[in-house]
Amino acid sequence: MFLLASLAVVVLLAAVHVGIGSIKARSSRTHDQWHSIAGGVATTYAFLVLMPKLAAAQVALQRDPERGFLGFFEHHSYLLALIGFAAYYALDGAVESLLLRPQRRSTHVAVKGTVYLFASAFAGYYALMGYLLGEMSERGILEIGLYGLAMVVHTSAIDDGLKQKYLGLYDRWVRWVLATATLGGWLVAVLTDVSYTTLALWQSLFAGVLLITAIKDELPSTKRMDFRSFLLGSLGFALLLLVLDALGSIG
Repeated sequence: MFLLASLAVVVLLAAVHVGIGSIKARSSRTHDQWHSIAGGVATTYAFLVLMPKLAAAQVALQRDPERGFLGFFEHHSYLLALIGFAAYYALDGAVESLLLRPQRRSTHVAVKGTVYLFASAFAGYYALMGYLLGEMSERGILEIGLYGLAMVVHTSAIDDGLKQKYLGLYDRWVRWVLATATLGGWLVAVLTDVSYTTLALWQSLFAGVLLITAIKDELPSTKRMDFRSFLLGSLGFALLLLVLDALGSIG
């Protein structure tokens, strides 16, 4: 019923990937303000929407009889979120250590291989973002809208950072890979059906990566961070969620 709404949001997300490369460089002040707002929205979404879902899912998963390797993670959703957090942090650190060493920038195998791996990791993250959006097609227009709002703001800030980090690479091919991955993830969700436990597992992984990307890639360093902009994004989105919850519009 709400398939068209989720389709509109995923197309908008793909458009952000492609279009961010056409946006002219802003002043550093405006750049930091926007990233601070985006970081506030993303972290608020993680703590007020994703974390409660993980808590509810954990109770259900602990009753599931699944055992073995997959069953272990299904019974430890927070551990999977931590793995996503740590894996992204480690990979991002490896990329930065290579790119910040001038003498190694020309080492094509090491640098290019790491950049391709990092781009692939982001493609997987955005595919998961699109997938979770596709899974919302039966949940209601409001949940889709809130997710879409948070992810569009989040994605625009992340992609802006990727553009700055990878310079011409983002415009040449990275943006197209990310747009395709987002649309592909949504399509997989629409065309397939997964169990509640599997969906909870994907949500756990997504929550961990969302948190570290918001902290590492959206929030400027302490010296550059605009705390008022962060509060504007965080408190503004939190207020929206609380008002809608009080009205009984979200569950």
